[in-house]
Amino acid sequence: MSPAKIFYTDDAPTLVAMAEQHPFGDLITVGPTGPLTTAIPLLVMHDGEKLQIKGHLTRTNPQWHQSRLDLDAVAVFRAEHGYVSPRWYRSTATNQQHVPTWNYSRVEATGSIAFFDDPQELLALVTTLTAHFEPPMPAGWSPDQSPNDFIQNQLKAIVGFTIHVRELHGIRKLSQNKPTEDRKAVIASFNQLGQTTLATRMQELLEEQDY
Repeated sequence: MSPAKIFYTDDAPTLVAMAEQHPFGDLITVGPTGPLTTAIPLLVMHDGEKLQIKGHLTRTNPQWHQSRLDLDAVAVFRAEHGYVSPRWYRSTATNQQHVPTWNYSRVEATGSIAFFDDPQELLALVTTLTAHFEPPMPAGWSPDQSPNDFIQNQLKAIVGFTIHVRELHGIRKLSQNKPTEDRKAVIASFNQLGQTTLATRMQELLEEQDY
């Protein structure tokens, strides 16, 4: 996490939306000799007022059986990001005290983790994951379209997990520490480079703070 407090946000709706919009993230746990991490799609689920992160690992991935269950796990989600050149700032004409930086947004969901390999639970998980990510055109795929014995064998090759989220923190480092004219110049540069989604996120935050 960035040490600059101006970039921190604990606004839960904003962070949940960011995680849902960028589901391919990192599962980080602690093993017997240090950190363990896997890049995988992560599903944000709501259990009443409680938040859960679900996903699955291949059974050959040692993370599921080496993770210490007495220590928290972290799910990390990353949104759009990009390099910022000092040349983009309008104030550079009169102030040369700028250096390159990187704009980005990320979410960290922390909580206890539990692994499971019950076939019915796994089938429910992969069915939900598929329904969430499968494109609808022309018609979406679902596990029940494959032979049951094939699906059951596939389920034996994975292990599911649930993170019971206790803390949700995030960073939106989108040039908030710069004057408005410089922020607008960075937005224009990202648009010119085709990084329009990042530019849009910066514009939304600028308007939110000006409101």
